[in-house]
Amino acid sequence: MPAPLEGVRVIEACGPIGHYAGRLLADLGADVVKVEPPSGDPGRGHPPFLDGAPHLEGSLPFLLLNANKRGVTLDLETEAGRGRFLELIAGADVLIDDWQPHDLARLGLDGGRIEEAAPTLIRCSITGWGLSGPRADWASADIVGVAMSGVMRLAGFPGGPPEQLPDAQGYHCASITAAAGIAAAILHRDATGEGQTVEVSMQEALSMAQETAMMTWDILGTNRERTGTRAALGVDMPGLGLHEAADGHVYMMASGTAGSGFAGLLQWMTDEGAAEDLHEEPYASFIAHSMDRATVVSLLASEATRAETDARLSHVVAVVHRFIASRPKQWLYEEGQARRVLIGMVSTPEDIARSPQLAARDWWQALADPARGRTLTYPGVPWRLLGTPASLRRPAPTLGEHNTEVLGEPVRPRPVRASTGSTASTASTEGARPLDGVRVLDLTWFGAGPIATRALASLGADVIRVETAKRPDGLRVAAPRPAGATSLNVSGYYNNFNSDKRSIALDLTTPRGHELGLELVRWADVFMTNMTNRAVAKIGMDGATVSAANPSIIALYQPMQGLTGPHAEFQGFGAILSTICGVNHLAGFEVNPPAGVGSNYPDYVVNPLQGVTALIAAIRHRRRTGEGQLIDMSQLESSTAAMSGPLFATMNSEYRHARLGNRVLHAAPHGAYPLAGADEWLVIACLDEAQWRALARACGHEEWATDPRFAHLEARKAHEDELDALVGTWTAALDGLEAMERLQSAGVPAGLAQRASAVLADPHLGERGYFVYLDHAEAGRRAYDGPPFRLSRTPARLERPAPMLGEHTFEVASTVLGLRADEVAALIADGTLT
Repeated sequence: MPAPLEGVRVIEACGPIGHYAGRLLADLGADVVKVEPPSGDPGRGHPPFLDGAPHLEGSLPFLLLNANKRGVTLDLETEAGRGRFLELIAGADVLIDDWQPHDLARLGLDGGRIEEAAPTLIRCSITGWGLSGPRADWASADIVGVAMSGVMRLAGFPGGPPEQLPDAQGYHCASITAAAGIAAAILHRDATGEGQTVEVSMQEALSMAQETAMMTWDILGTNRERTGTRAALGVDMPGLGLHEAADGHVYMMASGTAGSGFAGLLQWMTDEGAAEDLHEEPYASFIAHSMDRATVVSLLASEATRAETDARLSHVVAVVHRFIASRPKQWLYEEGQARRVLIGMVSTPEDIARSPQLAARDWWQALADPARGRTLTYPGVPWRLLGTPASLRRPAPTLGEHNTEVLGEPVRPRPVRASTGSTASTASTEGARPLDGVRVLDLTWFGAGPIATRALASLGADVIRVETAKRPDGLRVAAPRPAGATSLNVSGYYNNFNSDKRSIALDLTTPRGHELGLELVRWADVFMTNMTNRAVAKIGMDGATVSAANPSIIALYQPMQGLTGPHAEFQGFGAILSTICGVNHLAGFEVNPPAGVGSNYPDYVVNPLQGVTALIAAIRHRRRTGEGQLIDMSQLESSTAAMSGPLFATMNSEYRHARLGNRVLHAAPHGAYPLAGADEWLVIACLDEAQWRALARACGHEEWATDPRFAHLEARKAHEDELDALVGTWTAALDGLEAMERLQSAGVPAGLAQRASAVLADPHLGERGYFVYLDHAEAGRRAYDGPPFRLSRTPARLERPAPMLGEHTFEVASTVLGLRADEVAALIADGTLT
């Protein structure tokens, strides 16, 4: 079976910020040719290494992110190298680069030379700041993007520094965003022969991962801050949050309405003989009436009930903690999930390597690497496309491995392919978008699914979201909401994820509702759900049923752990997934508990946009062949694939991960440093010796650069505590903007750990027009995250605010389902429609 991007030639000319983009496209079948300087890609120097010692061919992060690619060396600092490079891209479909405007000038590739050499090329630019705006030529680094996006502000403990995301997630989110944008541009090029520029700013790509922080400021004028292990409520709730087990930690969400709730946890404790006195008064009555957060907030707010509530709550919390602390995390995870208690274990790379779920799904892939004299075990790809499988085919190239093979090919322009198949081609007209004419049936809810279908809508798809007033999406009742508001239509959380969609309120659990649901399946080109397998079965929308109703449909199922395997029925939200896939274990400082990053991180970029990339690739296959297919996308596999550097290193070397806080193995100084003012922080990352010397000069301490303790990276790593103390003393007296601009003027990657209020007012984002303000009938004029990628010829755009629940019920029922007005009225009367 052909891969969905078979026949697509990609030239990758970028550093680590774009490695994962090329890898995703290669996994989907594209021929990705990596262009490196003769000295090698900077990522080849990133530890840990295959045999422990630094080696040009042994960097484990490089091997992981560059598998499935071919590799050539070209010296773009010479005219001959640039000429051969221009010949390469003339025969390619896509170029991925990380060149800022000044880089193009320095390399002599400005002035339209790329466009002249390859007029139908899709050029994807991935940089820290984008190609326009006042910071377009600023230096960047992974931690700088995370800090300036607002995401870093949510991670960490009060009193300590904000914390970076683990395993270069700033770079990876930029790459994932780029892969989705490239896939959309390929659709348009297939249909019209037109190339274009796909532009990705890391700062913008990360913005959605602020979770609710931006909307909380926009609606309530309040900044979210990092809370460590405490919930945003500010109190410990029994069965909610991080708990220490006998051999590690687990994360629970038992104080809520999902799963079996606290009643299920209490029954479990009772069966284990660990409920102690919780069935006795005064605790029995308290538990019966007070185990939801809203009630606890109310009781703690009252002076009359505060002390009594606090005492009883503290006792229940202590009993739960004693139960968990005496038992191993793997048993707690599996036994709790069997009882439908929402629980996940804080997985180490070793735990993930032993996962029975991943083993049962044959996720691991062994790949012979003759050049390095061994077979390596790789994490699998993020999705299973059952009709056009993605796969791992070759190890990362050695330096210049394919020079003869690739550079020896005759120079010929890439032919432009015409699109065929059952879906109409996109015309090359003003305002056209890549998914114009594509119809999407959206049965998703909460985070990862709606964000994915929102991206499809911004690219032109007609997205119909099926909801029901009987069980509304949990985000419709979630904060942030205007003070005192009770409407289901005003949550900033929901609205930011659902712009440009239509909403039909349809109860799929009724016989007539199910029939109408299948009619919508027949209407659709794409079907998507991230419901649990149990919920999908309950509404009769499993893969076999959907495919039988519409054999040419592309159906993406995105449950937490996939459609098959011993853990396929396990439940959870993003906070549970974060613990299982490794976020909590990988992030933060060793001195603190593994609290994670302050948000349901995988929900916002990693899973949505990896899903979008697969969907668009499948649409391409359908346009060429008329064939639909089912995509089984385990959120566990998708999330783990995107942060599997420490896992890959653990499985193939003696390396064992330690939580590094804001440090990395390949750079120093690298961290968050205090500024003048309460809880203000500046992040700095010196990624090479030139940046380190520039930092020393900018600080007025040129002697630092020649101090034997700091003269080279190995020495700086050995004396990192002393180095950080010196840098922190210098920053502590400075205003943040002054310090950031001074360092950036010297070419040093630096940025502020911005709060959401500063992100929303960021002058660079403002000049680029990233945030979009839309007028909602009930919520008013509010800020929405704009599209995370920019397509120069077929721009994604936000045009309509999120729909009110059932806003388009009559419209969809009459124009899509073909019902008469009296039929609609009858279905509203019997509750099938609302």
